[in-house]
This record gives sequence, C-alpha cells and structure tokens, in this order.
Amino acid sequence: MVIAGKKGWLFDEIFETVKKESVEDNIIFTDFVDNYQKTILYQNAKALIMPSIYEGFGIPVIEAMKLNTPVISSNIPPLKEVIGDNGFYFDPDNQEELVHQLVNFERLNSKEIKEMTDKAKTRADFFTWKNTAKSVISVFEKFI
Repeated sequence: MVIAGKKGWLFDEIFETVKKESVEDNIIFTDFVDNYQKTILYQNAKALIMPSIYEGFGIPVIEAMKLNTPVISSNIPPLKEVIGDNGFYFDPDNQEELVHQLVNFERLNSKEIKEMTDKAKTRADFFTWKNTAKSVISVFEKFI
C-alpha cells in the first residue's frame, strides 16, 4: 500500500496504527508528491482508495478515473456525485465495509475492470475547468 501526500491531519494516528499492526513492511509513505509522481502512482496503482470523511469535491478521484485507475471510495455525497456508479463505496466509519468492497473489487476480472474504468474515464472527462466555469456562470445568470 502506498500512502501518498505530505503529513496532515491525524498522521500520528496513522503511523501509530501501522506500527501497532506490524505492517511497516507493507506500507510506503511517500510524503509530498509532485504531479508527475502522482500520475505515475495512479497509472501503476491497482486502485485508489479514498477513505475520506470530509471532502470538498474529490479531485483525486477525478484524476484516478481519468487515468483508468479504479476507485474504492467512502460513500460521502461529494465523492458519490463525482464517481457515480463507476466505483465501489463504503461507509468511512465502517472498516468491515471497506474490506468487503476490497474483496468485491478483487473478484473482478480484467474485462470487468476495463469496462468500469472506461465508463469512469468518460464520466471524469465531464469534470473540466471549462464545464465548471459554465456551471458557475449559469448559476449567476439565474440571479441577473
């Protein structure tokens, strides 16, 4: 497992859990990654796991979907809005649900994964800065 990104909120708990469970040899902490490194990580990942309990929008899932990386995500509304029916969901407060979805994902064959990631990429292609600007403008136009 690769945990990418600089140390942030609750990182002490994460490090403590890794040590407590004696899984240090199975987890890589990258610290900060630039866009090039992030792209390489997405392209070589089996899946992106997004266990967020709070998310403003979900740019990492869009990035993963655009690069054909399957997404296993918490079921919070912002992420469900972005992913649609193109991923696996779990309650972020329920570890067993995450494990269940990991097992479900592992049961997919390569054809099923390709179908899912192709649909996810098409969905992710909708989320562009141009489309975002159009949506914001249309909201403003309603009030003018």
